[in-house]
Amino acid sequence: MMRPVHITVSLVLIYFELAAAHSWLEQLSNIASNGSFVAGYGYPRGFVDKGAPSFDQNANVRRQELDGQPEKGGTVFVFGTQRPRQDEILLDVLEWTRDGLGGDRRGFLLPSQNFDDGRCYQLGNGAALATSRKEQTPNALPGQLGSEHELLCETDVRVPDDIQVGKPYTMYWVWQWPNAPGKDPNYPRGKDEYYASCLDVDIDRALSLEQEQLEHPII
Repeated sequence: MMRPVHITVSLVLIYFELAAAHSWLEQLSNIASNGSFVAGYGYPRGFVDKGAPSFDQNANVRRQELDGQPEKGGTVFVFGTQRPRQDEILLDVLEWTRDGLGGDRRGFLLPSQNFDDGRCYQLGNGAALATSRKEQTPNALPGQLGSEHELLCETDVRVPDDIQVGKPYTMYWVWQWPNAPGKDPNYPRGKDEYYASCLDVDIDRALSLEQEQLEHPII
């Protein structure tokens, strides 16, 4: 049986804020059978740390009114396939369904959920919701009691049990952030926006909980 995979998403795009230029998945880690995180973090294709000058988070995030945009930050979809294409088209991927019969039948829709997982927050944005969540779920840096750190949003994905071991599994994390008709004079008929990240996961043998913690601890 394959282990579940745990995806965490940067809060740079959550509720009161919207990235003006860059939107991506932040990191990936494994979930052990007891719910703990194991192994080191993985990253999406083409990942560039947002601390790099050309991808400075503060330069690309601005305040936005939510009028006409969905509650809970829109919807996140995760699609999976072991038959990816070099010229993959998002519109083709969006046709995949949970039963695998949608579109060209190369992949599956895995989970779908609100972008806002109800826990995540970003520090320093002055939002009352972020302050409240920080009090409810403090997130100190490892080994630094009393420190503060943003809490990333999470999407939990269970890798299907029947996929081929030893062959990479490609996942497409897709965030839909639409604008309703009649709300923005620039888009009187509304506007649909999608942001996507691609992940390639190596599928190895299944491990017992003891093996997971021994071979792949997260420090």
